[in-house]
Amino acid sequence: MKLLAGKTVLITGGSDGIGSAIATACAGQGANLVLVGRGRQKLSKKENDLLPYGIDVISISIDLYSNGAVHEVAGKIADDRRRIDILVNNAGIGRFIPFSDFDQDVLDLHLNLNVRVPYLLTRALLNDLIEAHGNVINIFIKQGDVHLSSAWESARSYKKLNTLPDITRPQVRSVFRIDPKTIKKERYQHENPDHRGQH
Repeated sequence: MKLLAGKTVLITGGSDGIGSAIATACAGQGANLVLVGRGRQKLSKKENDLLPYGIDVISISIDLYSNGAVHEVAGKIADDRRRIDILVNNAGIGRFIPFSDFDQDVLDLHLNLNVRVPYLLTRALLNDLIEAHGNVINIFIKQGDVHLSSAWESARSYKKLNTLPDITRPQVRSVFRIDPKTIKKERYQHENPDHRGQH
């Protein structure tokens, strides 16, 4: 029997990059998937790519940065009567820009996507995860560049990855922290290939 047969895995940022690779790996182990991403076209392509695995795939096209997005995701899962066994908090952003350009809007973007959304989504799905004796996997980036914006990013990532496991561990079976290192994604390469990356 496959390791994840009968389980349902929710992956944020699941339509491309690291999230897409995680989705494929989980599908290979028999997991049903809930993929959350911004682009409907990419989500549809990923659904088609997963057809040979014979699993159920639900795609939710939404910008997690938008107000009420986490509530909407949780609502759609509840409407589908689907229990989440594993949550993969993968969606996030890391903008490598000079500290002088790191204004409040950029700060809010990072805090919302990299800290607030994983906290709120984990809380929204907590009853499912407790019932399933489930797992939470947090994908984070800990940058090693020397300029000040990266120093801020490292501090942010470190704080996020050290607090979320501590508060959820008594109720959820396992909380993992994984650092896949920074990758460059196409949309940021077009904007500024030297200073931006996202996972």
